[in-house]
Amino acid sequence: MILDVSHLSDHGLDHVRTIARRPYIASHSSCRALRDHPRNLTDDAIAAIARSGGFVALNAYGGFLATGTPTVDDFIAHVEH
Repeated sequence: MILDVSHLSDHGLDHVRTIARRPYIASHSSCRALRDHPRNLTDDAIAAIARSGGFVALNAYGGFLATGTPTVDDFIAHVEH
């Protein structure tokens, strides 16, 4: 079993960061630095997940990628970030 933090609030994710003893993941999240949405992860949260040995898989839902009509380039920007 692995803990998926994709639906946690910032406060919930902070709690996981303090108690986790094993890697945890975000199975479908995007980057808040590129699209300010509460479901997206901060750079600090992304780094904490990586430090735990876990990974972040991106969410391709348009509302999490860009304001307006998202493009493939918007998705690629999240990958590169």
